[in-house]
Amino acid sequence: MSIKGAFLVSMVQIIVKHSYPKTWIDHDAQVERLVQRGLEVADKENAKRILAYANYYRFTGYFQLPG
Repeated sequence: MSIKGAFLVSMVQIIVKHSYPKTWIDHDAQVERLVQRGLEVADKENAKRILAYANYYRFTGYFQLPG
């Protein structure tokens, strides 16, 4: 196996073993969580489209939401 191949295999093993501390929730639940935290949402369908483009954590990074 080449050095590049061995590096790739070791990187894949690291990625597979990584666990994420937060569980995945769908866009409907993400919008509801934002509403519960005080964000006024006039159009929930548009909010879901925005979250599909810019994920929840990137989106909420711009706000000072309680909780």
